[in-house]
Amino acid sequence: GTGRSPAGRAGITVSKKVGNAVTRNRIKRFVREALRHRRWLGHDIVIIAKPGAATVSGAAEVQTELDRMRSRLGRC
Repeated sequence: GTGRSPAGRAGITVSKKVGNAVTRNRIKRFVREALRHRRWLGHDIVIIAKPGAATVSGAAEVQTELDRMRSRLGRC
């Protein structure tokens, strides 16, 4: 087999440039919550948070950004 999960997998990276541990963990929680609502069936994705992510106000904002990214890819 290919070793791929039918639900897909996600890797989330938030560097220290984004903020302190509390801020980085908050961003990772928001991203995980947003990904729970949208399955990337059969796809493995990597999310790399940039320093601007420190101003994110919630999972809904992350979800909007993920939807925008997904539409730009056009095939997922």
